[in-house]
Amino acid sequence: MPRRQTLRNKAILTATIFFFVVLIADVISTFSLRELVPYLEANLVYPYIGVAGVLLINVAFVGGLYYLYVRAPHPDARFVILFALVTFCIVRVVVVWGNIQVVLDPPTLEAAQQITQSMRVAAVVYYAKMNLLPYIIGIVTYWLFRLDHDVTLRK
Repeated sequence: MPRRQTLRNKAILTATIFFFVVLIADVISTFSLRELVPYLEANLVYPYIGVAGVLLINVAFVGGLYYLYVRAPHPDARFVILFALVTFCIVRVVVVWGNIQVVLDPPTLEAAQQITQSMRVAAVVYYAKMNLLPYIIGIVTYWLFRLDHDVTLRK
């Protein structure tokens, strides 16, 4: 009986697929805002490079993380890379949920035009802070776990 091949790097592959699914949901939910997008989009580089540029940055970002992950010689580095990717996925899920809430109860165009760049920056900072504490908890917990367990890469 032939030996079954096992798929390597399942964790990063799964997280990468999830990243792209959520990215597509983000794009769809953003476009659902129609004429409100220029006034409500919180991505700080959007005004300069548009949706195509933001998508390109996302593809380069996840490609870079994937590359680093599969070449990382130590499990600790792989954990941090995977943790970062999952964090970005969860943030994006929250953003999609926010977009859906706006679609369900949209502000008037006049109200959306009153939102300033500093208000959009504050929203981005809020989402970043919201994920900082769990990130610290995860890293510290993993470090403590390593004190009692030998974590090695499967070959």
